[in-house]
Amino acid sequence: MSSKQDYADNSMMELFRAEVDSHTQSLSEGLLALEKDPGQLKLIEPLMRAAHSIKGAARIVGVDDGVKVSHVMEDLLVAAQGGQVVLTSEAIDALLRGVDALVRIATPDTDDDPSEQEIESLVKDLAQARQSKPRGNPKPPSPPPVEVKIAPKPQLPASPIQQAESGPEIESEFDGEKSSIFFPNILDSANAEKIRKIFVGHQSLGSNVFDLDLGKVTRLTVEGLTFLANLKPVKGDYSIHFRNVPASLMPLFTNTDLSLDCA
Repeated sequence: MSSKQDYADNSMMELFRAEVDSHTQSLSEGLLALEKDPGQLKLIEPLMRAAHSIKGAARIVGVDDGVKVSHVMEDLLVAAQGGQVVLTSEAIDALLRGVDALVRIATPDTDDDPSEQEIESLVKDLAQARQSKPRGNPKPPSPPPVEVKIAPKPQLPASPIQQAESGPEIESEFDGEKSSIFFPNILDSANAEKIRKIFVGHQSLGSNVFDLDLGKVTRLTVEGLTFLANLKPVKGDYSIHFRNVPASLMPLFTNTDLSLDCA
């Protein structure tokens, strides 16, 4: 494997690792709270969102084991919220094992990678918990807790792949038929939305050729990566051409028919 490919693979795995790290604490704390009080169904919603977000990141980056584990975790949580299953202590234990497995999957450079047999056993246990039927009447919800105001934690510096403040306005050029959009160094959800609006606006004005320049992109979030993955030519009378694609983003364009130039 070439050094460029090594760098690209490491960059993509770092993106998945950041997504797992951002949800690990909330997943663990939420599951432990549910174990103490299974009637608090409102606790399940943020756990479902966390598992869904990790699944999406794993699928984009291509971490198959991460997709498997997060998918069955999400299915079980969805069923529990809908009253189809009750999260027993065994089910909570399987979900906590899933959290631990995702952390280990996201750090493949250690000697603690989960084995294939361990992954399959975990997926089987979570699937079995999903098939269990609720027994008797579920425990009624507990009374709402007393609101306690806690001072916010200080903000830590954002890592290169985490959500970052958007920079200046997106640079673009339009000559009536051709549109050139220069991506900023930070491609997060805010900047992706700005680019989408420019794209739609230029298209409504008659642009049928889009040159998208990625040469400045140095920071990427899951939302930005999802935006790139979905930005493909739509059937119609226009074309999209990617220019100056950094080596770290090349795996995103593997096995596609997109037109692109490398940086």
